[in-house]
Amino acid sequence: MKLRVFSVFWGSLYLLFPHMGIAQNIDIDFKAQIVENTCLITLQSLNGSQLTGGSDDTYTLTIPSVGLDKIIKGDAAAQADFKFVHDECSSYTTGIITKIQAASVSGNLVNNTSTRGTPAANIGIGFKRRGSDDSGFIKPDNTTALTWTSEEFTSGLEMTAALRETTPGSGSAGSFDAQVIFNFIYQ
Repeated sequence: MKLRVFSVFWGSLYLLFPHMGIAQNIDIDFKAQIVENTCLITLQSLNGSQLTGGSDDTYTLTIPSVGLDKIIKGDAAAQADFKFVHDECSSYTTGIITKIQAASVSGNLVNNTSTRGTPAANIGIGFKRRGSDDSGFIKPDNTTALTWTSEEFTSGLEMTAALRETTPGSGSAGSFDAQVIFNFIYQ
């Protein structure tokens, strides 16, 4: 994902000149804010996960077909690992904060939006640091922040995407699709 987040400040200056025959001096004070370049963030697969895309800043992470029993148990077969890596950061950038947003959520999980075949019911996908348990899912509300450690800033932020039931004991098998946006704030 070649994701660049820009801070853009737009303003308009409107001057009204009366129709007069004499020239008038107009003093204009103009203030501008120079914003440092943002980082280039890319995604890499980890542990054999199936990751495609990237040319248009969009990636697809595929979790192979998995039985409902594995989703219910939180089995490793119901998840996939990936890694965010930064490049081309300003020399003043010393840290990164990541937030996740999605249109439809249940608690800390992103809801299934599939319209293919028979969609899975009461199944969502959550995102957490790789190696953490399910209590580490990041709420996809675009306000909950995940601050990269200094080691992650150096070597990349390793994440896990995991399929889980949105309501325990109510999941059903079927197709699954979800879309999320990862936002990055540079420190």
